[in-house]
Amino acid sequence: MGSLALFASSLPPAPSSPIHVKPLQVGDVVPKGVLVGMDGKKVNFLDLIHQKPTLIIFYRGFWCPFCNAHLGKLQTILPDLQKLGYQVIAISPDPPDGLKRMQDRTGLTYSLYSDTYMELTRRFGLAYYLDQGSSMPGARPVLLPVPAAYLVSVEGNILYRYYNPDYRIRIDTQKLLEEASQAAPPQD
Repeated sequence: MGSLALFASSLPPAPSSPIHVKPLQVGDVVPKGVLVGMDGKKVNFLDLIHQKPTLIIFYRGFWCPFCNAHLGKLQTILPDLQKLGYQVIAISPDPPDGLKRMQDRTGLTYSLYSDTYMELTRRFGLAYYLDQGSSMPGARPVLLPVPAAYLVSVEGNILYRYYNPDYRIRIDTQKLLEEASQAAPPQD
């Protein structure tokens, strides 16, 4: 067995439908992983999380109009989230140039990261194989994330989770702000 196959087998399996994902729950601890920033540099996910309480957004990609709209709405509550002490990071399978396209298209000022091989997304239990119907023989299956939002403490504990297998339905930003306010650590 090659090293790539051995590595892939150490990741949780991904189902063939978004309705069968098994996302991490409130009270779980976030897994370790490596992401890639817009500059192409690798970043330790836990190092990001340990900086301050974090809102983590998993999204499908720059090509998804629902993702564009949702990430744009999150930008409108960013100042309120920052006042509560949160940082916001958004993760997708997009390569760094796709992250840049998303930022340019939406004017986002929070951090976007690439999980191109869906390793962290699989560890979060959010990855699924896209059913491409009658795909070409020999075509590689496509992994996508179920869009999700997590509020996480600096210790890495999941304080709140939202996901919906229907990629068109996203958490309302005001509801997310309420949840963030309830979960926020006291400010000095």
